[in-house]
Amino acid sequence: MATSHEPEHDPLTELGYETRDMHYRPVASAVFWFFVFTFVMGVVGFIFMMLWLPGFPSPENTTAPFMRHTPPSKYPLLQNNITNVTDIETLRRQEDAVLNHYSWANPDHTRAHIPIEAAIAIIAKQGLPETPPASAPPSNTSPGGARQP
Repeated sequence: MATSHEPEHDPLTELGYETRDMHYRPVASAVFWFFVFTFVMGVVGFIFMMLWLPGFPSPENTTAPFMRHTPPSKYPLLQNNITNVTDIETLRRQEDAVLNHYSWANPDHTRAHIPIEAAIAIIAKQGLPETPPASAPPSNTSPGGARQP
């Protein structure tokens, strides 16, 4: 601790460090002018859009470049999570109707769907139908193993 009125010796000064604080006025001025510039550019951009697109702020404008429209019917519409849930519920009901209930497979009433549990019981009781083994294709190789034309 220095007892006289001499300035204290700072070892950081010898290492090249600054001994004073930063000046805040230039930083505040730069921030202020940044926001002024941003606001002015926003106003200029709005005026440019007003001149470039007549009727820009009006909702009746149908020539806006980003107009909403529905896609042609051959393309599916994007779905939100609610329609996905209802679509899955509908799919599960249709699967249940096909797998667990009796119904006609064609309008002529010549073929029928039976529940899968009933089909499994019938196959377990009767067994799988036997099919003749497939005949082996004729071999084009000679007894030595080489192919003949």
